[in-house]
Amino acid sequence: MTPKWLLSLAFVGICCSVRLSMGQDEKIWAANTNFNNPRNWREGRLPCPNDRVVFPASSSVLVFMPESFSVSEVVLPLNGELVFNECYFQRNWKTEIASCVGQDVLFQPSVESWYNPDNWNLTSTRMFPGSHPRRNKAVPHAYQVPCRWDRVQFPARSSFSVQGIEPPVSIASLQINNRIYSQVDLDSLLGTPTGKLLFRNNPSIQITNALCTDPKGCICGNEEDLIFSAVCKFKPCPNLMCLDPIEVAGHCCPICGAKLTAKYDSDFKMQRFLELHHNLLSNELFDQVDSFTSRISENEVQTVFVDYTSTNHVANKLAQLMYSIYKADVNSIRSYGISAIDFQKSEKFERQSPTTDQQASSSGMSPGGVAALVISIFICLGLGAALYVYRKRQLDGFSFARFDLRSEKIELELGTTPHDELEPGETPPPPPATSVSKDESKGFDNPIYGTSVTSEVRLMVFFGIVVHKDHESTDCNIISREVIEAAVA
Repeated sequence: MTPKWLLSLAFVGICCSVRLSMGQDEKIWAANTNFNNPRNWREGRLPCPNDRVVFPASSSVLVFMPESFSVSEVVLPLNGELVFNECYFQRNWKTEIASCVGQDVLFQPSVESWYNPDNWNLTSTRMFPGSHPRRNKAVPHAYQVPCRWDRVQFPARSSFSVQGIEPPVSIASLQINNRIYSQVDLDSLLGTPTGKLLFRNNPSIQITNALCTDPKGCICGNEEDLIFSAVCKFKPCPNLMCLDPIEVAGHCCPICGAKLTAKYDSDFKMQRFLELHHNLLSNELFDQVDSFTSRISENEVQTVFVDYTSTNHVANKLAQLMYSIYKADVNSIRSYGISAIDFQKSEKFERQSPTTDQQASSSGMSPGGVAALVISIFICLGLGAALYVYRKRQLDGFSFARFDLRSEKIELELGTTPHDELEPGETPPPPPATSVSKDESKGFDNPIYGTSVTSEVRLMVFFGIVVHKDHESTDCNIISREVIEAAVA
């Protein structure tokens, strides 16, 4: 390929111009303490109808409950919250189910760390693919946890518990259960019992509301020693398939892959730089390549390429193609605003690689495929160049609790007869279902699922039982002791 052709390829980004963010991503918390998550059960499965559900007495956790479930009994914790969708109870009598013998199943969710990259899903226009479902292998570990410019989200209708927020965290915005939190809102939440269940050990979280407005992009900030060490604690280095791994800024370990490191000048714009990436990576020839681009210093930008599958080596080919395009641009008109470009890749793999022809066939990168790609690019070069010149001329650049009251022990187990300590001498009849009745006693609001925050969930306390109500139209007021005892009998 002649230098003149490579120079022309530098204009490919003009053909299908898109607006991309410059350094602000969205990080979504992936772990949860939901009842319906098999990972939160010791047995690795959800309870079946004849099982006895046990929430350990020492378990202090908020649990989001399903709309319906069937078990024989529920043993409640000393402290914690179970969030129900509906404000009623129904007793399901034990039935004969061959596949459910019946046993104690223990709820034991993990309290996950903020700085563990595995606990976050990332959405970014600086990576390809731009969002999950597949986990992008090219994103350095430092960028997999929230950066100072990122929007952080804890999904709605899901419970969680986070620990290890040390060193202190600084983020652009925070959303919990579909509500955007200000710094005042968050500080208020962290002072509540519910907030202490969600965010452990009184963490320091600063919400800056800052936007990344620098056209060159913004530096993440997680490369700082304290934060980077906290991240890498969760990422021990694995055995690699290559003998010549490369060092990548923001990665805890060397990796098998390729990278471009570009030095830029005052004319550099991240959006312009990413347009070439978008157009090449959108081609089906490269659909098994993961990439991620980031500004890593005051005058450098880095792009990482990794094969999503271990059998193909298309990442190297793509990186080589981009390097050739950028290099030709550096040596001529510098339309991308970069003054130098460096290319590194892994080539020596421990397992015998297929032959060149086999690689080309399996990856779709045959000589004809490359030629087809180049031809398709040139179809729009004429219009692209004209558009580029034109623009230049026209524009300037239900909760429960088990109480131990010392002198007056109160303990409830859903599906069993109440303890004598609860109401001596009484054995109320067990109705099939009981709805709540109204009373005028005092209640309180849950700051996440309660009316004080979203006006969607009503949280009331009555004799050790707290109920969350997910409907605005109907209040869930305190019910009498007799009704409670009948409901759990």
